[in-house]
Amino acid sequence: MGLTLLFLVALLFAIPTSGLSLLAYAVYFFVHAYIRARARMHYANERHAEKAIKSGGGRFPSWIKDRGEVLIFIEVVQKSAERHGVPFAFSHAVMSASQFEILLRYAGAMEAEGASFIEQQDSVGKKVVEMWQGLPSEERQHFIVRSGDIPF
Repeated sequence: MGLTLLFLVALLFAIPTSGLSLLAYAVYFFVHAYIRARARMHYANERHAEKAIKSGGGRFPSWIKDRGEVLIFIEVVQKSAERHGVPFAFSHAVMSASQFEILLRYAGAMEAEGASFIEQQDSVGKKVVEMWQGLPSEERQHFIVRSGDIPF
């Protein structure tokens, strides 16, 4: 509905703008289609990476030996998880436990699918949120109290 309405408006202004409104519509249409395709590819990359991890595959990402990149990765993932309601104590515990290797292999599987460093951070941040949401409420309380948050 939105693109149809936008096309009609572009058509209405085609004569006064010497066709520039139609050109602007075409540019918008292709940019919109590109962004939607990238989102679908990101989702598909996440599914393929999950399958690779579940089947025992997955490799470490290429940036694993760069300490600076690893620190950036950890910080961004923790901040992303915090923005989605995950206490810092939980994300810190995950990033310093055996689960961290699995998350790194997941990032490596995402990289093998063509995901950028930022897309890897985003996907691993979502995994940390999923881990938090899958935790029983009794165990969540332990992390909420430790992080200084007030449990409601």
